Amino acid sequence: MSGSAFGVLAWAHALLKVNVATLALAIALATFTLVTLGVMMGRVLNEVVGS
Repeated sequence: MSGSAFGVLAWAHALLKVNVATLALAIALATFTLVTLGVMMGRVLNEVVGS
């Protein structure tokens, strides 16, 4: 795990008092969702705009 990702987890854990594993899972799901949406939008825009 990179230093900045660990810092975010540690900071959120200390501030929110939640389980680190739950926090890591939430970050992973959010990242996966945003990447998937970005890829899908890129495909649509490629068809509309063309290259």
